[in-house]
This record gives sequence, structure tokens and C-alpha cells, in this order.
Amino acid sequence: MPPRLEGTAYDLDTDELASQYEATSGKAQLKTGIILLQELSINPGAYVLDIGCGTGLLAAHISSLTAPHGRVVGIDPLTKRIDLARKKISADLKDTLVFEHGVAQDLSRFGNESFDVAIMNSVILWLTPEEQREALREAFRVLKPGGRLGVAGGSGDHPNPFFEIRKRVLSKDPYRTYYPDIAIGAPKRITSEALTSWSKEAGFSSTKIRFDSPALVVQTKEALLQMTTSSAFGNFMGKLPSELQLAAQDEMMREFEQYRKGDHFEIALTTLIAAVYK
Repeated sequence: MPPRLEGTAYDLDTDELASQYEATSGKAQLKTGIILLQELSINPGAYVLDIGCGTGLLAAHISSLTAPHGRVVGIDPLTKRIDLARKKISADLKDTLVFEHGVAQDLSRFGNESFDVAIMNSVILWLTPEEQREALREAFRVLKPGGRLGVAGGSGDHPNPFFEIRKRVLSKDPYRTYYPDIAIGAPKRITSEALTSWSKEAGFSSTKIRFDSPALVVQTKEALLQMTTSSAFGNFMGKLPSELQLAAQDEMMREFEQYRKGDHFEIALTTLIAAVYK
């Protein structure tokens, strides 16, 4: 799949990044997803669409909530992550848990009013603003009357330390030759105002938003870097030649020292958590 607008690409992912995501960022995002589910009242028998399902951790959890007669479909544009997700389909889930390739802004394979609930967990920030609006319109279309859309991800109303560090490092020579626009490969974090406005524009009746700011705690700077790069599926510094990537990583890890708390590292990241009602 070719690179997308504004430099965010689907073709930079690797087996290593996908596996790192599964072990680190994916587990952190699963915790956020479970918090999001509390806002959506998913019951047995529900039909749920997990948009941008990654390696399927959250979708597999949702399938336990919708069993035995519900159905969960996970879609993601990243082939390597869908491959990992499909390994989670046990024999007793083969008829109720499905993973397919797909993107948030084009749900045309699904009919109108097909799902009770749709989820976008750590997904909408990787879309351009116009794609974000299209994704909301598509989610509205595929939801049944009274359906709910859950959206969670980095808050556009608050700074993100990881990407502030990225901006400082990649704005310098020799890296800026490859990043003349530092927005290339960076997430387009949505604000609460934009989400509320665009959801209404898409047809939704109301939006309930809150913020969560748990501390991200890891033991090493290397773990921080792995979480950041794997969740960005190669976009964090993927345009740099390999030798410059190593140099940039060293500079970023030096900046991570400011978050050391004794024998570990701790960073507060603010997440937007929204329930959007049809």
C-alpha cells in the first residue's frame, strides 16, 4: 500500500515493530480500550466493529463480552498486525471473531446499520483531518439506531512529550533534510472541540468526552523508545537512513532522562476518551 497523505505511511511496519507493539504499546492501549468499553455498555449478543484493531488484543477481549451469540469484526491496514491478530482466533471463536484488512475512512464492505458498537482506539490520530471526518461519517453509517462509537487516543488538547522530543530532535541537522515538515509521520491528535463538532456533522446526536492521564511507567529508556516507535508502525523516524536512525535514537534517549524517577521512567500522557451516540 503506498504512503498516505501528509507522510503517514502504512508500508513502514516490520515484523519486529509488530511484535514489539504486541508486547508493549498494545498492552498499554488495551488498558485504555477497556476503560473506553466501560462507556459503551457492550452486552452479550452485540455486533461490534473494532476499527484499527492492531494485533487484536482489544477485539479478543470484546469477544468475551459479546459471547456466545455476538460478533466482533476487527479491521486494520497493517498486514503484519492482522496476521498476529488472526492467531488469537481460537476454535471456539472462529464464528464470532473475524479480522480483515481495512481502513477507518472506507467501511464500504459493511452495510448500513450493521453494528451496535464501533471502536476507534488509538486510531483516529493517524488519519488526516479530512480522513477523520470521513471515518466519523462511515462509523455513523454502519451503526444501528441507538449505536455507540467509542474513540480513544492521544488528546489534541494536551502536549505529548514523546512527539515534542521527536520534533526537537528531527528539526536539527542532519535529520531535517528528511523531515522538512516535522508533521510528516506525526499523529494528528484530535481536540475535544473538533471531535464534538465533526461527530455532530456526521449525524451523531451527542458526544461525551473525558480525559485520562495515567502515568506511563517503564524500567528503561529503550522500552520507552520501543513503545513509541512500534505504536507509530515505522512512522516515528522511518524516513531516516538506518545510520541516522541510530543517531536520532541516541539523542531521543538522552532526552528521556528528564523522566527518570529513581530506578524507572515515568511520563504522564493525556488520553481523550469519548462515547459518541447515534
